[in-house]
Amino acid sequence: MVASPVIAQQSDRNDAKIAYANESNLEIFVNQRSGFSNEPDNQTGTGFALEVNSLHGVYFFKQLGIMAGPGLVFNFNEDFQAIPVVAQVKFHLFPHYRSGPFVLLNAGRNIRVGEFRGGNSAKLGLGYIFEGDGDIRYSVGFFRKTKEFTINTETNFNYQTESLGLSVGIHF
Repeated sequence: MVASPVIAQQSDRNDAKIAYANESNLEIFVNQRSGFSNEPDNQTGTGFALEVNSLHGVYFFKQLGIMAGPGLVFNFNEDFQAIPVVAQVKFHLFPHYRSGPFVLLNAGRNIRVGEFRGGNSAKLGLGYIFEGDGDIRYSVGFFRKTKEFTINTETNFNYQTESLGLSVGIHF
């Protein structure tokens, strides 16, 4: 394969200053606190949710990843679904294609389409990436997430959650 000093593919990625990133994650999180914005007290420990994300972007200098992409969220406590579009910044202690720990921060906005709810989300997490076969790597992470499902845009009435979760992913 031919590689430039800027973009590399497969085995030449060790010399790249910028490399393409593609990862898919499945997250399960348990709500620590949740409630509607018009309620004075939030409920504790109610409900859980699943989220699937597909993120695409670039790694700079082998350790700093900047990615964005769509997902699907299923909140089972209040039966809300969302289509989030998130941006993520991820920093690996070692080069991203090697086994090692990472820290991430992502934030996004839910797209309101039909029965899918609008709103916002933010996530801070720690994880570990494992080398796989060839260009495939696997990750496990733990995170803290806040999410908001907008119910009425005129009155800013919404459902809010604060959650802890586990993420498993595959990276190409």
